[in-house]
Amino acid sequence: MNYKTDNIYLKNIAMKAKNIFVFILFLMPALTFAGEIFGTLKKDGKPMSNQEILITQGGKTIGKDTTDAKGYYSITVKPVGQCKLEVTGYAGAVYSVVSTNNSVDYTLSLVKAGDKWELKKM
Repeated sequence: MNYKTDNIYLKNIAMKAKNIFVFILFLMPALTFAGEIFGTLKKDGKPMSNQEILITQGGKTIGKDTTDAKGYYSITVKPVGQCKLEVTGYAGAVYSVVSTNNSVDYTLSLVKAGDKWELKKM
């Protein structure tokens, strides 16, 4: 090899390295992006404060939050598709939710149904 071919070879390597770096730079946010499941939880028309909310999938908790004084909760989870939102302490209080790359509002009402509780979308 001579000076010209060595220089071209080094430029090609540098260009490939730069392209790989840019590709990784743009790919990283897509791999780390998470979606938000948020809303307000009410019972008898009143906000439920200080209530633990769980997001589960396959029986495993993948996110949780406690409602504020206005019943608001916000849980960030990786986009995993179909999940369940559960209200602890209320047997049967489970609602099917979908985690996406976007924020999704699940404003729910806790309703007594016989000896169990249900969550209904408001």
